[in-house]
Amino acid sequence: LVAKPRRSMSRRRKQKHQALPRPSNHSMTDVKISTYNIHSCVGTDGIYSVDRVARVIREGCAQIVCLQEVEVNATNHGVDSPLPMQTRIWSSLHEDDQPSVIASLAGYQYHAFAPAIRSRAS
Repeated sequence: LVAKPRRSMSRRRKQKHQALPRPSNHSMTDVKISTYNIHSCVGTDGIYSVDRVARVIREGCAQIVCLQEVEVNATNHGVDSPLPMQTRIWSSLHEDDQPSVIASLAGYQYHAFAPAIRSRAS
């Protein structure tokens, strides 16, 4: 068996990481993205306030906002109005759909929510 000589690694790396030419007919647009752990809308003062969280997000002026520790407790449980729930131990008893309320108050036309975990404080 005869081994073929391999191309040098540096040549492959150079070929792999060459910058692509920028299309001349496209303009660049800045997009501001924000991430915020809202701690279930409970502030460091222990007060539950969806309004306060929405105000902070609105003042940030980001086009895309990614939130952590968001709760959706607006489930009907077979009755006409939602029942208040406490999802996390540090959370507050509430019946809010936080993503919907925050998006509306902060002036966002679109929002999406997907729970990372399903939990309920006991």
